[in-house]
Amino acid sequence: MSKFIQSVKQLIARILGQSSNTEDQKVELVKGLMGALELTQEVELGCDEVFEVIDKYAEAVVQGVDTRELMPLVYHHIEMCGECREELEMLLEMIELEAA
Repeated sequence: MSKFIQSVKQLIARILGQSSNTEDQKVELVKGLMGALELTQEVELGCDEVFEVIDKYAEAVVQGVDTRELMPLVYHHIEMCGECREELEMLLEMIELEAA
């Protein structure tokens, strides 16, 4: 959750610190922040926890398993976290290359 809080702080700093942003841009940034807050859950995994199982998650994706149902906390984290999503995409590419 601390990563999320850090992202929120960075977003707020961008909103307040960039005087070149138009009011419409600031409104869109705030809407994005509110959308992210709405998606937070009571229990969430951190990047370290996701990293421990991301290989199994990638294999499930390749096998066509419904990861939202199989590993809902991992699924949610990957939806919210760009770094973990990029890690998953790289793993999926590696799996595809190995299969070829």
